[in-house]
Amino acid sequence: MILKRIKAIMIILFVVTLCCPFFALMSMSYANEINPQHGFNFTKNAWVFWCWLPIPILSVILGFRYKKGLKCKKNIVGGFIIGTILLIYGFFYWFPTFEQEYNKIDAYRSIVDANLPDSGQLEIVEWGTYFDDDKTEYVIINAYYDRENVDNLEHSIENNSHWIPCEVIRSDLKALIPSSLKSDTDAYYSIYNKTTGEYNALPASTGSYEIYAMKYDKSAKQLEIHSFLIDYRT
Repeated sequence: MILKRIKAIMIILFVVTLCCPFFALMSMSYANEINPQHGFNFTKNAWVFWCWLPIPILSVILGFRYKKGLKCKKNIVGGFIIGTILLIYGFFYWFPTFEQEYNKIDAYRSIVDANLPDSGQLEIVEWGTYFDDDKTEYVIINAYYDRENVDNLEHSIENNSHWIPCEVIRSDLKALIPSSLKSDTDAYYSIYNKTTGEYNALPASTGSYEIYAMKYDKSAKQLEIHSFLIDYRT
């Protein structure tokens, strides 16, 4: 009777062990809801995979404990495999990210020309050359405001002539919007030519220009600033 109970427990433990990666993914999804991560920071909540390690470890330990009287090889093998998977994925927590101190957004406040919140999550990525070959010295600044009150920000953008709703932006201006930044709904654009000091205007002559293409996505509560040099041809 005792052996039958132990056998049933080992079978259940084996099944639960196999399900651990799925449980870990569900836990990570829940952690992302509580502590949202963006961009390259998505690995920051990968530590939850380690929370499920005790189950495959227990499967291995009990597998060795009862392998003489019961067929527990599957518990040992499965425990080692699943445990290794959980261990490796948990180490993603240590991967480097591009998160920066939020106060670095201050360098862009005058360019954005909107009431930015006093706090948020900031990510800065320097690419060199990005998706579009005609743009170099490419830098992406992402500001995320999931937890912030953005009423003042959105009001200042909606009532600012430097910001244009995505559905009415002129087709010729779209040449200055990077392909990765384009959107058709619930967004505002602003294009600042730092070389000429103009907003939302095409260069008058051929040359190299420093451009800040900006988008605010209302539904995502995200501000994107794409800074780059472009060799413009009239």
